[in-house]
Amino acid sequence: MEKDLGAAFNEVQAKVNQVLNRLPREAKPPIVAKVEIGATPIIWLALQGDRTPQQLNQYARNVIKKRLETVNGVGEVRLGGDRERTLRVSLDPERMAGQGITIQDVTRAFDAEHVRLPGGFLVGGKHEDLIKLDLEFHSAPNLKN
Repeated sequence: MEKDLGAAFNEVQAKVNQVLNRLPREAKPPIVAKVEIGATPIIWLALQGDRTPQQLNQYARNVIKKRLETVNGVGEVRLGGDRERTLRVSLDPERMAGQGITIQDVTRAFDAEHVRLPGGFLVGGKHEDLIKLDLEFHSAPNLKN
């Protein structure tokens, strides 16, 4: 308890940095922060506009939060109420078979698109694969590689 807070913070941050490469790819990096026990939020903001909830969430995360974090004296910026986008892909096994496409082809196509986040499960036969998405869609992948 007598340790200097700044030194303790630096030691913890260094230890966390040492294990970052052992975390799963889809894990968000841990955040080490100094928190004042008696601190309470001094401002709450609500964001609304003529955009989809996902677009508003992205703007809050990538613009507003980053700008507020750079303000001198701001200790922490938390987002609440955000909605993560989900995508459900329904496969037609008969059509896939007619095209010569397997579930593994679909999984590889998602993998080729820089897959990052958990996106659900792909179930086929006796196999169940976890699908991970980064939602950075550039073009339709070619499933017939």
